[in-house]
Amino acid sequence: MHEAEAESLLARIRWPNTIHCPCCGDNSGYSLNIRNIQRPRYKCRKCRRQFSVTKGTILEGVRAPLSCWVATVQWACSQDVSIKRPCDLCSRVGVGTRAADNAITRLIYAQCREPLRSLILANNPRNSGIAERLPHQLCLSGLNWQHVMTALMRTSPPNATAREPRPMPEEQKQPEPALR
Repeated sequence: MHEAEAESLLARIRWPNTIHCPCCGDNSGYSLNIRNIQRPRYKCRKCRRQFSVTKGTILEGVRAPLSCWVATVQWACSQDVSIKRPCDLCSRVGVGTRAADNAITRLIYAQCREPLRSLILANNPRNSGIAERLPHQLCLSGLNWQHVMTALMRTSPPNATAREPRPMPEEQKQPEPALR
């Protein structure tokens, strides 16, 4: 699968009818025609922000081509056993060790959260201890890869939690005003 096909597939999965802005939620997004960019960009008519198809998903910020991510999910779903090591993925999908480790880490993170967790548990009715294995190894074998991709596109990235403001360094802190 080529990168343009993977991008198109993920856009159809994420936005089946209209493009929704991940920033404001408005459904008036449109595709930008920009040359020489790695991934197509979209823009919201309401808030005027630009975004990609991966913004606000588990795939936000990944550097590996999206075609490698689709191939990873397809391969993980076709395996009879769970994938534990990045080297299992490297030779199969054609990515480096760091990219494979990142992929496995993100997929394990996603399978511990909704909606992928429900999909995995529903497809393992005998519950052979799969809930205990979810945080430790990739358990996508036997699942429909398109359903998994749909669940991934609905999973927030690991850094999407509300962040505390960073404390100011001591030298930049303003002195407290004296009370009278």
